[in-house]
Amino acid sequence: MFYSSVVFIILLTQLNGGFIPWLKSFLIQVFGKFLPLEMGIVLFYTGGELWRRKLQFSGRGKRWVITLMIIGAALIIFQGAQLYHPSSGWISYALLGSISTLVGGFIAFAHVRLRRGEVVI
Repeated sequence: MFYSSVVFIILLTQLNGGFIPWLKSFLIQVFGKFLPLEMGIVLFYTGGELWRRKLQFSGRGKRWVITLMIIGAALIIFQGAQLYHPSSGWISYALLGSISTLVGGFIAFAHVRLRRGEVVI
C-alpha cells in the first residue's frame, strides 16, 4: 500500500503538469547525467558480492573481481570529480575522503575478523 500510495501521489501531482515531460526529465537525470556514477557503484558492488558469495574460498576469479572493482571505483571517482569540484579547499575533501576510507576499511576488517575469526583477501 505504501508504494502504491507514493506512485498515486506522484501521478496525481504530475498529471496536471504533464506526466510524460516529467518522466522524460526524470529518466534523463537518472540515466544521462549520473550514468558513470551508477555504473561504477554497480560494478564495484557486483565485484564485491561475487567475491563474497562465490569466489572467496575457492580463490578463483580474483583478477576479475579486482578488475571490476577498480573499474567501478574509477567511474565513481570520475563522476565524483565532475560533481564535487570545489574551487578551494580540495585538500580538506581529499583528507576527509582518505580518513573515511581508512576508518571504513578498518571497521570492515574488524567486523569480518570478529565474525569469522579470519579475513580472506
